[in-house]
Amino acid sequence: MIQLGFVKNTASDYTLQVIIPAQYPDMVTFINDKKTGELYTVSAEPTIHFTSAPDDDPNRFELIFGTVGTENRDFNSDLTCYSDGSSIILLSSELIKGEIRVTSLSGQQLIAVKAPGEHRVLIDAGQLAPGTYLVSLDTGNEWQTRKVFVSK
Repeated sequence: MIQLGFVKNTASDYTLQVIIPAQYPDMVTFINDKKTGELYTVSAEPTIHFTSAPDDDPNRFELIFGTVGTENRDFNSDLTCYSDGSSIILLSSELIKGEIRVTSLSGQQLIAVKAPGEHRVLIDAGQLAPGTYLVSLDTGNEWQTRKVFVSK
């Protein structure tokens, strides 16, 4: 995840464009607008038009990279998982529904939460020690697992 710094000038309407280099045609990339909660899939919407107010957070937008180079994509192939401080964040262009479990690499379940049916799910990982964990989404029909490194 990369914070996209933005400084408002006298204008109020802006355009943000992300261009993925041709050598990465299958790269899954998102723009997350933290102000509106909108999650844009860059391959589908490389140009975003937005309005800014004087009190907007300069780090309003995040550029998030998904998994690259997987031959067998999961049922929800754009599900992305990353950590930010003491939080684990799941993002998808589809609504995230089901049970989310965070386990250690040895298989011990450490966190279990119900996904609220949103595009962005924030999990409090404050009690986890820095390290690598598995984050699994169980929709009732299928499982999907991502690896995430938590650092504080």
